[in-house]
Amino acid sequence: MDKENSMVYPPAVVRTIAILDYFAVNKYPLSIKEISEKLDIPHASAYRIIKCLVDYGYLRIPPNQTEKYKLGYKFSFLSKMAFDGADLISVVAPYFKELARQTGQACQLCVLNDGHVLTLDQSLPHDAITIIAKLGEPIPINISASGKVLLSRLPEHKYKEILFKVWHTYKQNTPNTVTDLQTFLQQLKQTSKLPYATDFEEFALGIGCLAVPVYDYAGAAVAAIGLTGPIENYKSPEPFGMMLNTLLSASKSISQEIYT
Repeated sequence: MDKENSMVYPPAVVRTIAILDYFAVNKYPLSIKEISEKLDIPHASAYRIIKCLVDYGYLRIPPNQTEKYKLGYKFSFLSKMAFDGADLISVVAPYFKELARQTGQACQLCVLNDGHVLTLDQSLPHDAITIIAKLGEPIPINISASGKVLLSRLPEHKYKEILFKVWHTYKQNTPNTVTDLQTFLQQLKQTSKLPYATDFEEFALGIGCLAVPVYDYAGAAVAAIGLTGPIENYKSPEPFGMMLNTLLSASKSISQEIYT
């Protein structure tokens, strides 16, 4: 910890930054005792700061651990936003308003992060949808159309590596949620051959989702845009076809605008 800065700035702020910096360069989970000793922070202060960071989502307790911590999803979400999320959001915003108007569905901009999906931005239709993901909330890939379409665009060895690491953290939201990893891997293979992915009441009963990728100049899927609404629209061929065509057109325009 920089002792010179600790004489200029509030000690609690300097200690908090030092703790976050230490977690950033150490990939393995750390205990409060380790943090206290390595950074020369009193144990009581380290305890209060770490508990606060956990409560606000900047640190988290890894699965199957009770006394160790690692960087939280909110910290990752903000770092993603700092690099490219802001540009994506500014480009997508006008398209989302038109998508919501044309389809009557909620529109979301999503990215992959640490084996989950994060919603960076969304636009809601006039008819409110009561069940919808919150901005920045980590969503398991197996219940997300955006997660499926983005993961399926990765090389097979890469998406298997991601799923093998986090699958045990996924839970069954509804009877339609796929909880068998091998079954889900087969679904990803099928999705990789399609220009879209779906969620038929896997996130929540009565709710359907449709998502397509947004590509960068090199052809890599860097984000997904999706629609969410009542399941009837996603199981009926005519409204589904209209939504898919509208979404694919928007995705093509967004991809061209971001990277030209």
